[in-house]
Amino acid sequence: YYMENIVHHNPNTNVVDELFLNSPNYFKFEQTEEHPKKENTLYLTIKQKWFDEIVAGRKNVEYRDIKETTMKKYLDLTVRGDNTILVNEHLPVDGLLGIFEYNNGIFCYVPRIYQYLNLAVGYKKDRDTALIRVKGACIMPYRLEDGRIYRFNDEMIEGVETMSQGEFIKTSYRENGELCYWTIGYQLGEIVELDKK
Repeated sequence: YYMENIVHHNPNTNVVDELFLNSPNYFKFEQTEEHPKKENTLYLTIKQKWFDEIVAGRKNVEYRDIKETTMKKYLDLTVRGDNTILVNEHLPVDGLLGIFEYNNGIFCYVPRIYQYLNLAVGYKKDRDTALIRVKGACIMPYRLEDGRIYRFNDEMIEGVETMSQGEFIKTSYRENGELCYWTIGYQLGEIVELDKK
């Protein structure tokens, strides 16, 4: 898509709320007694500010953008024995598959299930880390500052090279656009391990 990676998701809240939990794109993860290992743990880097908010209990959701380069990390795209990929049960029969499809606010795929989130501050060797239980995930469309969902169509926009991000968003926004960008929010549970440097 021509408009890839143009806007950033700016969540209105750092805590899980009813809108998050009641979304047709929310998936509760069944908790197991399984110990952390590579297959059931999502490894993410995070800024110190957000790490501290999570450790203090003021932030219980961590967001990541779903892009073509990251979708295999966040989404369950496993081809099943019957040669199908699991899709969201709320997806309409005529819903389209694709990570930018709006589908009346129903994201087509389901998240990969992780039991743990391993958060590390930055990229230095000596850094703060935390291992946190994951309760679930919600996939949400990007929103504009005024709360509207940022929707657009697959079309060429004249003069995009000289536009600011704000101008681009205003120019490309379509109230009934068929496409949107999505972000995944991981609902955080108990902190299992904490290592502060």
